[in-house]
Amino acid sequence: MLIKDFIAMFGLDELDVVAKKAGTTLGYLCDQVANGHRKPSPELAKKLAAASKGRITLSDLRPDLWGKAA
Repeated sequence: MLIKDFIAMFGLDELDVVAKKAGTTLGYLCDQVANGHRKPSPELAKKLAAASKGRITLSDLRPDLWGKAA
């Protein structure tokens, strides 16, 4: 699930919880990652996938490293 899809389904409050658990900020995820300005580092991508309980996948965050989900 892409960050924008996550926001649409679960809202900004839930994304804020995920961001904090992953050690980043809601602003970074919304402004930089969701809008395609930056890709999360491999380490951050793993933390986000874990913090979102798999709702955001590694392949969604970094298809260049983990391939696109089927």
